Amino acid sequence: MAFEKGGVCGALAKTFANLNGMVGVPSFVVGQPGHAATLTYELRQDASGKMVPTYRVQNDVSGFGRSRNADVAHWMGDWGRTSTYDFRGGYALYAQEALADAEAYRRSYEARLVAASFDGDAAAQEEAMNAARAAQAINYDAICGQVDLMVKRGAVAEEWAAFASGLAGDLKFHPLPMHDLIKEINRRTENKHLVALDAIRMDALQKATQVTKEQTVNRDACVSIAHALMGRSDGAVALFSYDGEHGGKIRLGEHLRGGGVAWKYSLDGGSSWTQLTAGETEVQLTGDQLESITAENDIKIQLIGANVVNSIDISKRELGRIMIEGNDRANRIYFQDGKVVEGLQMRVDGGTWEPFDIGRTYKGNLTVEVRRPATGMSAASEAVTFSFTAGERDASFVPYEEMAVNSYSSSRDGAAMANRVIDGYYGPGNEFWITKTESSPDAWIVIDLGHEREISSLTYWRPKGINTNGIPRWGKNMRATVLAAPDMGLPTGEPVDAAQFTEVEGYSWRGGTDTIERIDALASESGCSFFQACELACAETGRFTAKARRALCDFVRIVREGRRMDGELQRVVESIVDMTGLIQALSAEGTVEAV
Repeated sequence: MAFEKGGVCGALAKTFANLNGMVGVPSFVVGQPGHAATLTYELRQDASGKMVPTYRVQNDVSGFGRSRNADVAHWMGDWGRTSTYDFRGGYALYAQEALADAEAYRRSYEARLVAASFDGDAAAQEEAMNAARAAQAINYDAICGQVDLMVKRGAVAEEWAAFASGLAGDLKFHPLPMHDLIKEINRRTENKHLVALDAIRMDALQKATQVTKEQTVNRDACVSIAHALMGRSDGAVALFSYDGEHGGKIRLGEHLRGGGVAWKYSLDGGSSWTQLTAGETEVQLTGDQLESITAENDIKIQLIGANVVNSIDISKRELGRIMIEGNDRANRIYFQDGKVVEGLQMRVDGGTWEPFDIGRTYKGNLTVEVRRPATGMSAASEAVTFSFTAGERDASFVPYEEMAVNSYSSSRDGAAMANRVIDGYYGPGNEFWITKTESSPDAWIVIDLGHEREISSLTYWRPKGINTNGIPRWGKNMRATVLAAPDMGLPTGEPVDAAQFTEVEGYSWRGGTDTIERIDALASESGCSFFQACELACAETGRFTAKARRALCDFVRIVREGRRMDGELQRVVESIVDMTGLIQALSAEGTVEAV
């Protein structure tokens, strides 16, 4: 009918169950919130290669963690029928594991029959019931029988703690039955041992969230059910979050907040503890305490009087791929294409962490760290570190924020790529302006400096991918020219007339400027070395500007005095040419050693 007339989840779930039943496969419909699913028997291979009988969810939406059992039939062994938890589908996995070991199940059943025959002999009954549990440690009926007998003879606190610990270990892959049984012990003992037993229960739930597929074929169901139980009001010894309404607080679980429970916590993995014995149900951590929390140590919680140490599981945030760069020339931190990542934190020279400020400048010798802040139960990420150094440029560098791209010949990806020329970012990624195929050999871009300025130097970074279309090939015919135009008072973005530009300087393929080329030419004409040509250039009034001659004379004097390329020489060189080009030229002549 479902195929002929149609149907929603209920019809599909029943179809699954009926089709499976027709071929002898156990299968039954279960409810999920607003949905119907099907639990179906199957054989699943475990880590050793053995085929293990279990159940899977067909037509699934919510998983085992929010799957009910059938209300009428299919309560295998009648286990779980008395549970007060709404989503009891996990009992199918529990009972199936017991039934899969038919011999152990039979021996446990026979031992329980023996126990029942000793009516009036409590000691003999308990001995036989213990034998039933020994025959099959996970057997629900044997566990309930032991609880009945222990309650009747008035077992003491130490006995209950030992019993609950053993129970938690035996049912480590079945968190729901473990949870229900320890809750039942608390009810039967009138909560006299609540602190100790609940610590064991919640420690077992947390461990159940960490099981692996190598340990059990039901790993996904185990984790799902444990997480669902931990989300209940009685599912945690203590709660914590870095932010939100209770940000920075460790709080006892709701079911422990009304009884004056004494407890303690540790932030360093248990090396030191802080006790709260005056009825406190929460504690506000300081900033330093919050910074000290790590994913390795977690937050340890122990209810005083319990032997179990519980943990609040702390993870560590990933920094992720952030396209961010510290620009020491501009004393600023930039993001690729100006795409600022929101919600970051920063600190300067090991100071206090604060919200990241994209507009802040860092003048002087400073170290700046940037990270993703702590949130929820995740500690802050590792930080990326940038170093800034003091220098004269701190006062003279033209801020990128005061510049704008006025116009350009072409741009492969439009204005966003052209703006990379002045975005301040030169970190990882495709951070360069790349042109389209030009109709002429010349590619150009016009930068608006904001207002008229006197510019002493300009730095050009050449991309590494020289074989990429749109990136200049630095061959003999390659020449970059710098031109300047006065401030025309045009509206922002209106292109400047090309006739307004005057050539200021040119950069050749060799990596230097026209000054280097002219010295080369002079050396060739005079039949002398490059350095000797520098000496001749000091007196060449027709070929070199007065500024270049003065700088060349200073350069010759320094070299003649036998100095290496120290800071003074570097300043001289920078006043004439691109430093790399001149150093390469001089090194080739063997005149000085490049540094």
